[in-house]
Amino acid sequence: MISREKFRRIVSATQTLRFVNLILKRLTIVEIDATPHLSRDPKDNYLLALALRSDADYLITGDDDLLVLKQIGNAKIVTMSDFQSLRLG
Repeated sequence: MISREKFRRIVSATQTLRFVNLILKRLTIVEIDATPHLSRDPKDNYLLALALRSDADYLITGDDDLLVLKQIGNAKIVTMSDFQSLRLG
């Protein structure tokens, strides 16, 4: 996702590679056994399934189809700026 065209304007290839290498060390594989059908955009439902299955605290997105839901399970659905505000107090 981070290598998508719209991000290339703000994130360099080097930054993307560093991010991926950092994240790969911390990943946990999560298998999805059921997908909720809650998003207005069906292509986003897998993210909701991942948030539920991984017992996530937050789902960080800029997608209005997800943000409108506000929460899935225990996961609050927030923008990056909202998440940063929560973490910085």
